Amino acid sequence: MNLTSILSICLFLTVTLIDGTPHHNYPQANHEELIRDLVRKHQKKLLENPIQHPSVLDKEEIVKTGPNRTACTEVYFRNSNKTIPRTIITSFPGSGNTWMRHLIHMATGFHTGRVYNDNKLVAQGFKGETLAWNDNRTVGVKMHQFGSASKLAHKHQVTAGVLFPKTLLLIRNPFRAILSEFNRLNNRGHSHTGEADEKLFHDGIFLEFFGKQLPRWGRSIAKWMNEYQGEVQAVCYERMKEETIEVVKKSVEFMEVPFARPRCIKKSKLSHGNFKRVSKHVDITEMIKDNPKLKKMADLVLQGVRNMLKRKDLEDCTEYFE
Repeated sequence: MNLTSILSICLFLTVTLIDGTPHHNYPQANHEELIRDLVRKHQKKLLENPIQHPSVLDKEEIVKTGPNRTACTEVYFRNSNKTIPRTIITSFPGSGNTWMRHLIHMATGFHTGRVYNDNKLVAQGFKGETLAWNDNRTVGVKMHQFGSASKLAHKHQVTAGVLFPKTLLLIRNPFRAILSEFNRLNNRGHSHTGEADEKLFHDGIFLEFFGKQLPRWGRSIAKWMNEYQGEVQAVCYERMKEETIEVVKKSVEFMEVPFARPRCIKKSKLSHGNFKRVSKHVDITEMIKDNPKLKKMADLVLQGVRNMLKRKDLEDCTEYFE
């Protein structure tokens, strides 16, 4: 029986119509037109208020990252009674943290959050940016510095390792990471994918920036290695580019979150997201080789990080540096 037949029967069995008009006020000849009108009203209500189906992922609230996207970019807020360790997702700026979070979103179907809000990322579908850092509806918390975790822990009168039991430490070749951060800071609008003006690479400004940032890159890793008392897993950016599924699977399992959507990682266009910068500038490696002072500094910093990773029995990401 179709919708028109059902409404026709209801029309004759009820005393008052849906819109409040008494049945006897309508002439018999207008019944068919009335039924068609009711059908149109019913269909309009369905369009304006679609039926809300429960999520297939543990009855989570569905949050779409944008219109006309595939299912792989639909991301959820957790709403589960199962407790998972609060995991930090950290890296030196420019190391691909946003891309890694994007991969976690696709692999798990859940949002990550951060200690401070980035409205530009909210516009890209990172809805976890709008929640507090300790909101259990997210599966990870982005922060760049160990000092942020330490301050929050002090405020709650615990150690950082208690407040954040686990940390994913994303490590990228510092030459590339510092170049990426320089591009972000020196493009109009500070876009995550923008580029600095070409002339900044030829008048000494970039090399001066690099000389200041390289030791900071090493110290940022040392902080997590030496002062953080929680469990750390090193994530090598260069390896993640080549073996994306394997690296992401290992990362989300470390977070104790199900690797629910491997098919989404296999979709290469989606896995790159909108956060990859294509640099047209000269090879930074060649620039450093031509500067003995910076080259010596780079060798010392890289060796220090290599030693720390081996001492902690973590994957040596320096092996993947180009």
